[in-house]
Amino acid sequence: MSTRSPLHLAIAAAVLALRPGRADAHGAVEGMNSFYAGLFHPFINLPQLLVLLGLGIWLGQTPPLRLKAPLLAFSLCSAAALFATTRLPAFMTPPAMLVALSLAFGLLIATAARPHRWLSTLMATAAALAVGLDSGVDGQPAPGALTLILLGTWIGTTVAVANLAYYTAICPERRWVQIGIRIAGSWLTAASVLVLAFHLRA
Repeated sequence: MSTRSPLHLAIAAAVLALRPGRADAHGAVEGMNSFYAGLFHPFINLPQLLVLLGLGIWLGQTPPLRLKAPLLAFSLCSAAALFATTRLPAFMTPPAMLVALSLAFGLLIATAARPHRWLSTLMATAAALAVGLDSGVDGQPAPGALTLILLGTWIGTTVAVANLAYYTAICPERRWVQIGIRIAGSWLTAASVLVLAFHLRA
């Protein structure tokens, strides 16, 4: 059994994600076509991944699951933000904004804050805009390739949030399970702080 703690893994991930010279926008992914490059992009970008994890877990943490309004807001705002990157290619979400969102989600999960409808919709909108605007495509790919990349990113982020929320919601309501979810929130908070620290240091 590995002796590495989640904190050690978070540190290693943060170092890899924020090593000098790394671009946060889409780049070429060797061996992947355009659609899959977009689909997997949010999962190899640590700040974006932390935001998606936080939003999904928080939405599903307190049953009954109410995803209609927040997921609709997320999907629409994500599509709008991704489209905006084709018109504002030089714009990228400040890394501190992504970290602030993941930190907020970590605290909400750790404190078991109930996702009221207006708050969950607002947070889903903020997450969609932050992740979407941070997912611009490097270079000048062909229009067809660009469309596939952004479509893949849109599907990947939306499906990830929906599945995380659903599977969190169907977790047994036993005390130890709920404590485990709250601990995951504290790890998310710690990882967010580490990402911010490495970014500021870089």
